Amino acid sequence: MKTTTIGIVTALILYDILLIYDTLFGTHTAPLLLNIDFLTHRPHVHILLEFALHTFISLVVAWTAGSLYERGRPLRPFMIGLFLFFIILFPLMVIVAESPVYIISPKEFSGWMIGHTFYLITLYLLIRKML
Repeated sequence: MKTTTIGIVTALILYDILLIYDTLFGTHTAPLLLNIDFLTHRPHVHILLEFALHTFISLVVAWTAGSLYERGRPLRPFMIGLFLFFIILFPLMVIVAESPVYIISPKEFSGWMIGHTFYLITLYLLIRKML
């Protein structure tokens, strides 16, 4: 139950950070995070469906990290692997997106990585504190 809470909280924090970044810098990182148009082939998908998928992915990450932590395994390799995955995921998400609004730029990439770095830090701290 605790890892489920962690997964939901971290999903919300990541989305909120990206929304704030987008507001401040005129980027599209929050919509990119939720974008699934390449799966549905529809220009508009209800945000609740998009957010549910995002939250499910965050839950899987939290459950995995929590399981590693509870078994006494170090979290550092898992976190580094996720960080590298997030670096690779950004251009892949832009490339597969059907909407032309998403672009690969230093400003967009910076927002993406700032948000995901906060996500990883929050995930790590909550696991250490709650489990």
